[in-house]
Amino acid sequence: MTLPHHDIPAPARLYRAILERVAYLRRRNALLRAGALALTALLSAIGTIEMALYTWNEAYLSGFIEYVRLLISDSDVALGSWHTFAYSLLESAPALPSALVCAMLLILIWSLARITSNMRVALRHAAA
Repeated sequence: MTLPHHDIPAPARLYRAILERVAYLRRRNALLRAGALALTALLSAIGTIEMALYTWNEAYLSGFIEYVRLLISDSDVALGSWHTFAYSLLESAPALPSALVCAMLLILIWSLARITSNMRVALRHAAA
C-alpha cells in the first residue's frame, strides 16, 4: 500500500529549520516596518509642530485670537449678540491649517500604534 505524498511526515530537523526561518523572516519584516514607521512618526511629529505654529500664526493674523479673548474677558458682550459673534468667530477661524494639524496628529498616532504592534511581533518571535 502506497501513502499519498501529503501524508509523508517531514524530517524533524527540516521542519524545525523551516519554522526558525519563518520566525526570523517575521522578526526581520516587523523590524523593517517599525523602522519605516519610525521615520513616518518623526516626519509627522515635525509636520505637526510646524503646522501648529502656522495655525497659531494664522489664528493671530485673522483675528481669531482676539475673538477668543473677547469671549473669555467679556462674555456678556459676546453672548448678547451671539449669532453675530459666532459667525465672526467661525469666519476668522483658520480651518485648513487646523484640519492639517489634525491630519498630522492622526498620522502620528497611527504610526506610533503600528510601531508598537510591530515591535511586539518582533520581540515575541525573538524570545521564542
